[in-house]
Amino acid sequence: MERVGDARKEKPFRSPFFWAFVSVVVLLALVVFVIPRVRGAIAEREVAKAIIANLYSASAGTPPTPKRYGATIRAEDGSWVVVDYRDTHDGTAPYDIAFALCSDGTWLISDDHHCAAFGFIQSRIDELAKLNEAAIDVESVQWRDEFVARCREDGVQDLVFPATLADAKRALMSLEKRFVQIAPPPRP
Repeated sequence: MERVGDARKEKPFRSPFFWAFVSVVVLLALVVFVIPRVRGAIAEREVAKAIIANLYSASAGTPPTPKRYGATIRAEDGSWVVVDYRDTHDGTAPYDIAFALCSDGTWLISDDHHCAAFGFIQSRIDELAKLNEAAIDVESVQWRDEFVARCREDGVQDLVFPATLADAKRALMSLEKRFVQIAPPPRP
Protein backbone atom coordinates (compact mmCIF):
# COMPACT_ATOMS: atom_id res chain seq x y z
CA MET A 1 0.00 0.00 0.00
CA GLU A 2 1.37 3.37 -1.00
CA ARG A 3 0.85 6.37 1.10
CA VAL A 4 -0.05 9.60 -0.58
CA GLY A 5 2.74 11.71 1.02
CA ASP A 6 5.34 8.98 0.72
CA ALA A 7 6.17 9.41 -2.92
CA ARG A 8 9.86 9.28 -3.46
CA LYS A 9 11.15 12.83 -4.13
CA GLU A 10 14.18 13.33 -6.30
CA LYS A 11 16.94 15.29 -4.57
CA PRO A 12 17.66 18.58 -6.32
CA PHE A 13 21.43 18.00 -6.59
CA ARG A 14 20.86 14.84 -8.62
CA SER A 15 18.59 16.54 -11.08
CA PRO A 16 20.09 17.23 -14.52
CA PHE A 17 18.06 20.46 -14.63
CA PHE A 18 19.81 21.73 -11.50
CA TRP A 19 23.25 21.16 -13.01
CA ALA A 20 22.20 22.74 -16.29
CA PHE A 21 21.00 25.80 -14.36
CA VAL A 22 24.27 26.01 -12.38
CA SER A 23 26.28 25.70 -15.60
CA VAL A 24 24.35 28.53 -17.24
CA VAL A 25 24.80 30.79 -14.18
CA VAL A 26 28.56 30.09 -14.05
CA LEU A 27 28.91 30.70 -17.78
CA LEU A 28 27.02 33.99 -17.52
CA ALA A 29 29.19 35.08 -14.58
CA LEU A 30 32.31 34.36 -16.66
CA VAL A 31 31.00 36.26 -19.67
CA VAL A 32 29.69 39.25 -17.71
CA PHE A 33 32.30 39.67 -14.98
CA VAL A 34 35.50 37.67 -15.34
CA ILE A 35 36.38 37.88 -19.04
CA PRO A 36 35.89 41.68 -19.31
CA ARG A 37 38.03 42.25 -16.21
CA VAL A 38 40.84 40.09 -17.57
CA ARG A 39 40.65 41.78 -20.97
CA GLY A 40 40.52 45.19 -19.23
CA ALA A 41 43.61 44.39 -17.17
CA ILE A 42 45.51 43.33 -20.30
CA ALA A 43 44.40 46.49 -22.12
CA GLU A 44 45.40 48.62 -19.09
CA ARG A 45 48.93 47.23 -19.22
CA GLU A 46 49.18 47.79 -22.98
CA VAL A 47 48.01 51.41 -22.73
CA ALA A 48 50.36 52.08 -19.81
CA LYS A 49 53.24 50.55 -21.79
CA ALA A 50 52.44 52.76 -24.80
CA ILE A 51 52.40 55.92 -22.68
CA ILE A 52 55.61 54.98 -20.88
CA ALA A 53 57.33 54.13 -24.19
CA ASN A 54 56.26 57.51 -25.58
CA LEU A 55 57.59 59.36 -22.55
CA TYR A 56 60.90 57.47 -22.62
CA SER A 57 61.29 58.16 -26.36
CA ALA A 58 62.69 61.68 -26.02
CA SER A 59 66.36 62.35 -26.36
CA ALA A 60 68.25 63.52 -23.30
CA GLY A 61 67.33 67.02 -22.19
CA THR A 62 64.35 67.47 -24.50
CA PRO A 63 60.80 66.80 -23.42
CA PRO A 64 58.90 64.07 -25.26
CA THR A 65 55.85 65.02 -27.27
CA PRO A 66 52.59 64.09 -25.57
CA LYS A 67 49.75 62.54 -27.53
CA ARG A 68 46.44 64.21 -28.28
CA TYR A 69 45.24 64.69 -24.70
CA GLY A 70 48.59 65.57 -23.15
CA ALA A 71 50.43 68.76 -22.31
CA THR A 72 54.01 69.99 -22.11
CA ILE A 73 54.35 72.34 -19.18
CA ARG A 74 57.52 74.44 -19.30
CA ALA A 75 58.69 76.34 -16.23
CA GLU A 76 60.45 79.69 -16.40
CA ASP A 77 63.65 78.05 -15.10
CA GLY A 78 63.83 75.81 -18.21
CA SER A 79 62.52 72.64 -16.57
CA TRP A 80 59.47 70.83 -17.91
CA VAL A 81 56.72 68.32 -17.15
CA VAL A 82 55.11 66.27 -19.91
CA VAL A 83 51.72 64.77 -19.19
CA ASP A 84 50.53 61.98 -21.47
CA TYR A 85 46.90 61.03 -20.91
CA ARG A 86 44.50 58.47 -22.32
CA ASP A 87 40.84 58.09 -21.48
CA THR A 88 37.71 56.27 -22.51
CA HIS A 89 36.56 59.10 -24.83
CA ASP A 90 39.24 58.65 -27.47
CA GLY A 91 38.75 54.90 -27.70
CA THR A 92 42.38 54.02 -26.97
CA ALA A 93 41.88 53.01 -23.36
CA PRO A 94 39.24 51.10 -21.43
CA TYR A 95 39.94 53.34 -18.44
CA ASP A 96 41.56 56.68 -17.61
CA ILE A 97 45.28 57.01 -16.93
CA ALA A 98 47.82 59.81 -17.02
CA PHE A 99 51.57 59.63 -16.59
CA ALA A 100 53.74 62.70 -16.12
CA LEU A 101 57.50 62.75 -16.66
CA CYS A 102 59.44 65.64 -15.15
CA SER A 103 62.75 66.96 -16.44
CA ASP A 104 64.41 65.82 -13.19
CA GLY A 105 63.37 62.20 -13.87
CA THR A 106 60.42 62.18 -11.46
CA TRP A 107 57.35 60.23 -12.56
CA LEU A 108 53.77 61.01 -11.54
CA ILE A 109 50.60 59.02 -12.19
CA SER A 110 46.86 59.62 -11.96
CA ASP A 111 44.03 57.24 -12.71
CA ASP A 112 41.33 59.89 -12.40
CA HIS A 113 39.26 61.11 -15.33
CA HIS A 114 40.75 64.43 -16.46
CA CYS A 115 38.65 64.57 -19.64
CA ALA A 116 40.03 67.34 -21.86
CA ALA A 117 41.81 69.21 -19.05
CA PHE A 118 45.32 68.73 -20.44
CA GLY A 119 44.22 69.63 -23.95
CA PHE A 120 42.76 72.81 -22.46
CA ILE A 121 45.97 73.51 -20.54
CA GLN A 122 48.04 72.88 -23.70
CA SER A 123 45.84 75.31 -25.65
CA ARG A 124 46.49 77.94 -22.98
CA ILE A 125 50.24 77.22 -23.14
CA ASP A 126 50.17 77.55 -26.95
CA GLU A 127 48.23 80.80 -26.68
CA LEU A 128 50.81 82.15 -24.20
CA ALA A 129 53.63 81.25 -26.61
CA LYS A 130 51.90 83.20 -29.40
CA LEU A 131 51.45 86.20 -27.10
CA ASN A 132 55.12 86.08 -26.14
CA GLU A 133 56.14 86.05 -29.83
CA ALA A 134 53.94 89.04 -30.64
CA ALA A 135 55.45 92.49 -30.90
CA ILE A 136 55.54 94.22 -27.54
CA ASP A 137 53.24 97.18 -27.57
CA VAL A 138 50.61 98.53 -25.22
CA GLU A 139 47.83 96.45 -26.78
CA SER A 140 49.73 93.13 -26.63
CA VAL A 141 50.76 93.74 -23.01
CA GLN A 142 47.14 94.45 -22.14
CA TRP A 143 46.06 91.28 -23.97
CA ARG A 144 48.68 89.24 -22.07
CA ASP A 145 47.45 90.66 -18.74
CA GLU A 146 43.88 89.69 -19.69
CA PHE A 147 45.13 86.23 -20.65
CA VAL A 148 46.85 85.83 -17.25
CA ALA A 149 43.61 86.87 -15.54
CA ARG A 150 41.64 84.30 -17.59
CA CYS A 151 44.13 81.57 -16.64
CA ARG A 152 43.79 82.55 -13.00
CA GLU A 153 39.99 82.37 -13.29
CA ASP A 154 40.24 78.96 -15.00
CA GLY A 155 42.50 77.70 -12.20
CA VAL A 156 45.34 76.77 -14.56
CA GLN A 157 47.75 79.65 -13.96
CA ASP A 158 50.26 77.48 -12.07
CA LEU A 159 50.26 74.92 -14.89
CA VAL A 160 50.43 77.38 -17.78
CA PHE A 161 53.37 79.42 -16.47
CA PRO A 162 55.02 77.92 -13.40
CA ALA A 163 58.22 79.55 -12.16
CA THR A 164 60.00 76.31 -11.26
CA LEU A 165 59.65 72.57 -11.67
CA ALA A 166 58.62 72.34 -8.02
CA ASP A 167 55.75 74.77 -8.72
CA ALA A 168 54.58 72.68 -11.69
CA LYS A 169 54.71 69.45 -9.65
CA ARG A 170 52.87 71.09 -6.77
CA ALA A 171 50.18 72.33 -9.18
CA LEU A 172 49.72 68.82 -10.66
CA MET A 173 49.62 67.19 -7.25
CA SER A 174 47.10 69.70 -5.94
CA LEU A 175 44.60 69.31 -8.78
CA GLU A 176 41.19 68.09 -7.73
CA LYS A 177 42.11 64.87 -9.50
CA ARG A 178 45.49 64.28 -8.00
CA PHE A 179 48.74 62.94 -9.30
CA VAL A 180 51.00 60.91 -7.05
CA GLN A 181 54.71 60.31 -7.40
CA ILE A 182 55.83 56.82 -8.37
CA ALA A 183 59.13 55.05 -8.91
CA PRO A 184 60.32 55.25 -12.51
CA PRO A 185 58.62 52.48 -14.47
CA PRO A 186 60.81 50.02 -16.36
CA ARG A 187 61.51 50.83 -19.97
CA PRO A 188 59.27 48.83 -22.30
